[in-house]
Parts: sequence; structure tokens; C-alpha cells
Amino acid sequence: MARFGLAAALCSLALGQAHAAAPACGEFGVGYYEHGALYYQTRNGWAGIDKDIIEELSRRTGCQFRGQLESTVRIQTGMEAGRLAMTVSSIPTPERNQYARSVVYMSSRHYAVLSKMVPPAARTMDGFLASDYKVGVVRNFHHSPTYEAWLANLRIKGRVYEAADMPALVRLLKAGRVQALVLLPTNWPLLKEAGLLEQVHLLDWAEPQERIRAGLLLSRKLVPEERAEQFQQAILAMRNDGTLEAIFRRHLGPELAHAMIGF
Repeated sequence: MARFGLAAALCSLALGQAHAAAPACGEFGVGYYEHGALYYQTRNGWAGIDKDIIEELSRRTGCQFRGQLESTVRIQTGMEAGRLAMTVSSIPTPERNQYARSVVYMSSRHYAVLSKMVPPAARTMDGFLASDYKVGVVRNFHHSPTYEAWLANLRIKGRVYEAADMPALVRLLKAGRVQALVLLPTNWPLLKEAGLLEQVHLLDWAEPQERIRAGLLLSRKLVPEERAEQFQQAILAMRNDGTLEAIFRRHLGPELAHAMIGF
């Protein structure tokens, strides 16, 4: 018994030393922004796909994440300046790749959302461009190439309104200040909540192969490369074991969920 007790004590000591030697994951600030089913407010607080993914990431890695609600402009400014460690549901771009790494967990398509007050002649990209109608976007959002080119032409004409966040953008449409939006399907619940889903046309104007990819954006300054790799592996495991799809299903239903993790 004495020998067993000594062996157990030595084993316990060795495990304790190994645990102490393991580097702590640490805490990372996460910038959230309101974005339909991705992050939204309920009676019981904030909820959404992005929140669930971060909580699962914490459970799998042991890292702590400190969330903060910000505008997309403040988030990207903080990321670029090295003041914010990470954000969610971000589309990687060459500019962002300069200061951050991307871990993709969703893909989708942008759609044109047109008020039913817009006549048939203006319900194409060219027709809308030839009209006097206006479109609204969230400031600092990126869209698929077809829409970016279209928006660039409309900006020259002064017909693009930029809102601070998604709820403000939907209010612009509801008030009639803009007649079109460019949105992802994750925002259909936001349109429904505002009573607009039955008052708009959802039009797919992008090229068939155009899908955006989005996910975590990790600061190169504040998130070490080995930690970014750990997050990448955790997201991959979540996708492989069905957890990622289950999270999307919880907020969007089965059809959209399956489509959005098919990257």
C-alpha cells in the first residue's frame, strides 16, 4: 500500500508539473456586431450563431473570450490598430489579410432586397442603375464582386446610403429612404421581425459561382500563430462532428444551415 501511495503521489506530482508547464490560453477580446441571425438581441440577452461558435470555441480550447458590441467601423479600426484581438463573420480581403488571419466557418451568397414599390423595369442590376432609386449598405461591409462593382457605380451617382449597423439599415428601407439593400440570408429573420419580408423581392443577381466566405478574423499582433492554428483546428472539428451545422440550424433552420457550411 505504501509503495502504491508513493507511486500515486509521484504520478500526481508529474501531472501537476506537466499541467503547470502547459501555456495558459489567455483571454481575447471579441468584437460583435448586430447582424441578423449571426448576432441579435433577445429578451434574455444576446444570442446568435457567432455567439454560439465563440462559446463552443472556448469550451474546446480552454480560452476565454471577452465579447463587446461595436460598430463594424470601430471593430475594423481596432483590429487594424492592434487594439482588438478578433471579430466574427468577417469576409477576408487583401487589406484585412495584412493585419489579420482568417478562419472560415460559413459561406453564402449576397442577394438584392428590393421594395415591391420598385417597378419591374428597375428589378435588374442595369434597370436599377438606370433609375433614381437608392440602395443601403452597412458601412465597412464587403460584398461579392458583382455587387461591389454595381455599388461602385451607384456611389458615383450618390445613390448609396451607408448605415452604422444592420438594424439602422433595415430602418432606412422601412422608412422608404432607400429602395434596396444587399444582404445575406442570415438577415431574413431581421426583415421578418421588421414586417418587411412580405414587402420585398429577394433577387439573386450575383454570378452563379460567387459565394462569400466568412469567419473569425484574428489579429496578427494579438493572437499568436499557434493559437490561430488551434482555433482553425477547433472550427474544423466542429464542422466534421456536426456541431457547426447544429448551431446554424438552431438559428436558421435546416435548409439554410446546410447551405451555409458547404464551403
